[in-house]
Amino acid sequence: QHPLQLQMGVQPASTVELRETLLSRNGLPGLDKYIVRAGAADACQAAEIFRAHGFVVIRDALTPKQTESLRCACEREARPILGSDPVRIGNRGGGRYSFGEAQKTGHLLHCEEWAMLADLDTLVPALELIFGNKDYVVAGAGGDFVVNGVERYQNLHCDI
Repeated sequence: QHPLQLQMGVQPASTVELRETLLSRNGLPGLDKYIVRAGAADACQAAEIFRAHGFVVIRDALTPKQTESLRCACEREARPILGSDPVRIGNRGGGRYSFGEAQKTGHLLHCEEWAMLADLDTLVPALELIFGNKDYVVAGAGGDFVVNGVERYQNLHCDI
């Protein structure tokens, strides 16, 4: 079974049940085996993990300054989305939103904070090994967010 295919079963009926389910079945078992450090030294290991499992977690890919910049950008982009949806219907289900779906372009590469993610020195060595050359293309960037109090959630999944 692919590690991203978590079997969460029936959606819990209440917030209490949801919390109990998430506390008892939280996260991805053995997550540490999918984590590498950012940079050239661990790029081969990152590519091996990606080829074997379809994903890899690269620790410290962003500096604290880059992380804060992206967090602020997420808040900036979320404000108009939430401002146009006062009852929190969402564009991905109740209280769930896609940054990309809310854009005319379908992504956020036109924003500096998302564009910088496409060419991070900490990730490029792993990406070149994963794709087999330096000629890969980033065609979009976005992300999702969920407002407080949402009782329904999307299980961990793969979008590709």
